[in-house]
Amino acid sequence: MDTGALESARRALRLRLLAMVSVQSCFLSREDETVLLTQTWMNVLFHVRILTAPMKTHAIRKLLKDATDSGIGTVFLINRAIMPEHDTRVSVPEWLYALHTLTQDRVYTLRLEGEQVRVGQLHFEPIGSTGEYVAKYGPSVNLDRMRYFRANIKPKVMKGDWQVVDFGGEAFWRDPYRPTVHQPQYQRPDPSDHSEKAWKSWSGTTWDAPPLQDGYDPRQSPRQDVLAGAYDRLKIARDATHEEVRAAYRKMALAYHPDTSSLPKDQAEQLFRDLNAAYEIIQKARNGS
Repeated sequence: MDTGALESARRALRLRLLAMVSVQSCFLSREDETVLLTQTWMNVLFHVRILTAPMKTHAIRKLLKDATDSGIGTVFLINRAIMPEHDTRVSVPEWLYALHTLTQDRVYTLRLEGEQVRVGQLHFEPIGSTGEYVAKYGPSVNLDRMRYFRANIKPKVMKGDWQVVDFGGEAFWRDPYRPTVHQPQYQRPDPSDHSEKAWKSWSGTTWDAPPLQDGYDPRQSPRQDVLAGAYDRLKIARDATHEEVRAAYRKMALAYHPDTSSLPKDQAEQLFRDLNAAYEIIQKARNGS
């Protein structure tokens, strides 16, 4: 993916992210051309990182550590062109296996198609104890929801607690009717059979999915209530006094102002603009204008 294609992919992906009901703002980092800085209506910050080439595992860990220490989640989207084809037998390199363990045994891929981007998901199915895997692609990701959670990773290659973002936990590669030790004989239900034994698709399996943070449901986004979103932005209650509103604004303005904030300048500028917009909405509502 050359520079021009990367820029097109970033802009197209930004539009897709902004269309998510849970996303409040998303802007392109000027410091790192592979990053989109995104914020939800629940004041969750996360980085969407586009990997155009293989990356050292220790570099991935450093990015995750820096983001996690700042309370920022991360999701990686890998250039589809450097990924194996469907149903091919591969030896998974360490950096790719690290990302695979990070997001529930899958990696997300990104492909630029004209002026649009397609986000895919790839699972590596182990072949016995050979150390090799089969690449299995699932359905494209709709980007209609996101989850932010702290992942406790056990495998040594990515061991640690990381703030992670993903786009859903459906294990598309798991067949609920696969034979097991306890049930070696089975018969897959007929999809045309409308009896009580209903058909269950592979993509319908959802176990191992961590819960949404704090019970968050994107369908209940504060976008439906702009004023509620403004109060959430200032982290105050609706019945806060005028003095409390102003004090909260001043405190956050000091934290987000580009001249005083410890955040990257472009991120601070965006947060400061959002803060001012929220304060203005509250003031207008209280003044009856």
